[in-house]
Order: sequence, then C-alpha cells, then structure tokens
Amino acid sequence: MTANLTLMSNGMAMVGCWLVAGVFFTFSDFVMKSFRSLPASNGIRAMQVINHQVHGSMFLFILFAVAAVSAFLTAYAALGLTNAGSIWMAAGCVIYLLTVVICTIAANVPMNEELADLDANTAASADYWAGYLSRWTRYNHLRTAGSVVAALCFSYAFVLQVQQ
Repeated sequence: MTANLTLMSNGMAMVGCWLVAGVFFTFSDFVMKSFRSLPASNGIRAMQVINHQVHGSMFLFILFAVAAVSAFLTAYAALGLTNAGSIWMAAGCVIYLLTVVICTIAANVPMNEELADLDANTAASADYWAGYLSRWTRYNHLRTAGSVVAALCFSYAFVLQVQQ
C-alpha cells in the first residue's frame, strides 16, 4: 500500500471516529438524561423514532465505514507492512472494532430492537424503559470512550505519517 493511500485511509478513520464520538457523547451527556426526565411513554416514543431514523442515516454509514477502513488497516498491519504510525493505527482499529462495532451489535442494537416492539403506553414498557435507560447509556459510555481513544490513536498516527 502506498504511503498516500495509508495516510488517506488513516485520515478517513480519524475523522470518522471523531464524528462518531461526537454523536455518542451527545447521547451520553444530555440526550438520555433528557429522556429520563420525560414520562416513560414519551421517552420510549422519542427513542423509537430516533432508532428508526438512524437506519439509512449518514451517521450509520460513517460508523460502519470506519469499521471497514479499520478492518482494512488491521489487515495491512497484520501483513507486517509498516510505516510511521502503524502501531497507533492498529491500536485505533482494534479499539474501534471492539468498543464501538462489537458493543453496538451485541448490546445497543438488541436493546433497540426490543424497544421497537413495545407499546409505549403500558406499565411493562415503562418498567423496561427504566432498565433500558441505564443499560443503554452504560454501553454508550463505553462506545463514547472507545471512539475517542481510537480517534486519538488515529490522530497520532496521522501526525506521525505526515511528519515522515
């Protein structure tokens, strides 16, 4: 892989991670807290709408585009191809894939799918919502931290590559 293609791929991963981190941070910082202050039925409906709207969104595209670039860069590193910043790129890839992609697929998405099937106006739904808020937010904190750390790794690798 040429140095320019590596730099471009790393730059795409870096920018994508920062964008993903910003969205996750927004939810962890105030969106979920806002939902908690609403009556359960309103919070459930709001999150159901958001979860529906995310399908086909630019956010989802970026989240999985970074995953694809990360998989590509991981394969590049696994082949022993190195340049300035390779270790940091590989670290960013692994961190992103584990904390963002795997956590999203294994934790947040299943909770969102279960929430999608609920009637927002039942007591059972309100009970589920109370647990959902805490669990979903806890996993989202992990995704936020993971995407920030991965973005920092990609950023440092980018600086090293540019200085080369």
